[in-house]
Order: sequence, then C-alpha cells, then structure tokens
Amino acid sequence: MDRIWRQRLERADFACDRARRQYQLAEPENRLVARQLERDWEAALAERASLGEEYERYQRARPARLSPAELAAIRALAGDIPALWAAPTTTTAGRKRLIRAVIDSVQVTADGATERVHATVTWAGGHQTHAALCRPVARIDQLSYYPALAGRIRALAGQGLGNAAIAGQLAAEGFRTPRLHDRFHPGEIQHLIRRLGLRPGLDHDHRTDQGSLGPGQWWLAALAREIFPRQPDHHRPHSAAHRRPTGTSPAGQPRPPAADNVAVPAQNRGPGHDQPQLSQALLRQSPGEQRQQRPVRPRQPRMSPRPFTQGHRELMA
Repeated sequence: MDRIWRQRLERADFACDRARRQYQLAEPENRLVARQLERDWEAALAERASLGEEYERYQRARPARLSPAELAAIRALAGDIPALWAAPTTTTAGRKRLIRAVIDSVQVTADGATERVHATVTWAGGHQTHAALCRPVARIDQLSYYPALAGRIRALAGQGLGNAAIAGQLAAEGFRTPRLHDRFHPGEIQHLIRRLGLRPGLDHDHRTDQGSLGPGQWWLAALAREIFPRQPDHHRPHSAAHRRPTGTSPAGQPRPPAADNVAVPAQNRGPGHDQPQLSQALLRQSPGEQRQQRPVRPRQPRMSPRPFTQGHRELMA
C-alpha cells in the first residue's frame, strides 16, 4: 500500500514539473497561451498538495513500523500473558485493553440454581477454553452436593460428635458452605441438625416441627412449665385485683379501733420542728386522696413590665 502511494506522488510531481516547463517555454508575446499554461500549472500544484495531505493522514492512521528489538520484546511478552497481567507496571486500564485484544467473547452457563457454572472463552485466534467454576448461592439446599452433605451430617451426628467436630470433619472432606467458605460454623451445623430432625428432645426445630419424642421425653420449654408453674404476681399494688379494702391489715383482718388523734413520737420528729398530731381519718386515706386535699399555694402575681421613660424613647428613636 505504501508503494502505491509513492507512485501516485511521483506522478503528481511529474505533472507539476511538466506544467512548469511548458509555462517557461511559452513566448511572452502569446499572452493567451501563457495564461492557460499558468492555470494548468496551478491546478497541478493544487492536486499535488491535496495528494500529499491525504498521504500524511494515511501515515498517521497507519500503525508505526516497529523496530526488530520492539518486535522481539512483544513476542516475549506474548509468550507469558500471566506474567504480563501480574506485572506491577500493568495498570487496570492496561489489563482491560489486554483482555479486549486477546479475547473475543465469554459465554457462561449456570446449572440451574446450583453453584456449578460452565464458562467458555473464545480467544482472538478462534481457540476456545472451557472451565468449570463455582458461584455462591443463597441457600444450602441449592448446593448440588446437599444430599451427600446431609447424609454425612447424619452419620457424624450418629457417631456422637459435637458441632465443632462435625464442622472440622466436613472441612477435611472438602464440603464447602453456600458462600464458598472452606469451613462450616458450629452454629450452621446446629441449624442443619435441627433441620434434619436429629437429636430429638434436645435440638428440636419448632419452625419445621421435625423430630419425635419417646416415652418419658419432654421438650425443654414444656418441661420448664411443668416443673416451675407460673406463680401469681403479688408485686403490682396498683392492680384492682390485688388492692385490699380500706381499713384492713395486710393479712386481711380488720384493723383494731384507734383513737381519733395519734401522737407522733418525739424521736421521729426533726430537730427544732414540732409536728402536729395527725387524725386517724387522714392516715386511712389513700395517697391520691391526700394529694387532692393538700392546700393549693396561691400563685404569685406576675410583675408588670417596666414602663418606658422619655429617655428610652429618645434612645429608640
């Protein structure tokens, strides 16, 4: 392509030179002929300039020619794409350009709602790479190996192992959590044991209602209600059901008759104060009735605002 451009430029240069020589060989007396030859020369020069600009645009759009050393470096990098990807000098933008340069398409197919995923990568040369991947799932019953996991938990729980021991054994056998963690938490094992209905009477799951009871077995909550029945609450004096009638003792017996006035002992009085005698009727009243009979303190009248003087008005003006 570059050779074709060079040939076009050579023809344009030859046309310009021929038009120049023709103009120079014209006789000055033939002014009409000289004017026509001058216009032809100008047209040839304009065509040569336009062709040169097109060639410059072509060179800018065309990739630059690489030197032998640059070609060797590119071939060395192309032979180890993972090293180029993991190089500290490779930026995120550079990795994206690398992906676009070497990969044409990626097709991902999920196996239903399970964690298994199949990916097909089509490279720029047409070669395809197939890979089996795993993805996180929302529930444990979506795992493709859930039946095997449940059977293994039943077997380990039947051997009498605890939740932590079961979690460790499952991790050693390669069972992973729905979030692709390497080890189950003991609380997750406990939840699975309840879900599967294992260990009846101890770990029953009320949401699934699984598990059965044998003779003489109780659920923990029912056993607590049977052993410790709920006692009536005596600590609510404001309840109408527990309020005793006026004039009775705490034991429910009538109070003995007393004098109208009861003198308060001197040792119970404050220093320097003489407490008056209280009537028996006042002592028998409830706190609410006593509050209602308390004298109301008269409210102090609010002070009137200070009147403005002539000096204040002059300052405000």
